[in-house]
Amino acid sequence: MTSTGSQIGQFIERKQAERAMQESEARKAAILESALDCIITMDDKGRIIEFNPAAERTFGYRRDQVIGNEMAVLIIPPALREKHRQGLRQFLAEGEGPILGKRIELIAMRDEGIRRRRAGAQDREGSGRSAWRGDPRRERAWKRIDLHAFSAIPL
Repeated sequence: MTSTGSQIGQFIERKQAERAMQESEARKAAILESALDCIITMDDKGRIIEFNPAAERTFGYRRDQVIGNEMAVLIIPPALREKHRQGLRQFLAEGEGPILGKRIELIAMRDEGIRRRRAGAQDREGSGRSAWRGDPRRERAWKRIDLHAFSAIPL
């Protein structure tokens, strides 16, 4: 009887843990879906693993088009891609990088190749992930800029 009671107790604990995990995932999904800022995460290979609706609007790609693709190829301008990849390699090797934990502004690309400034931040937790974050107020300001003049900004 003790063995059966122990198994039932373990089963109940496992089901409670599964439920808690499902609730946590649902909260995370709700945050990603409703965020006004762009949230893009990548894995240790630089492949996109999360791309929220704000990122879809900002960068012009649908989530299903970008998941699994290298972030550098899609949104990093060609002249900056190798530097981005070197930074990722440095982070993976050393756990540190010059932009970790800082809010910075970078040039990024939309689906049609137009360059835009984006604020970026990377986590310090060692997950190898980064996030692009767009400020809606800044987005409205960028929309007012003549894109022809903007695309002439040198890298």
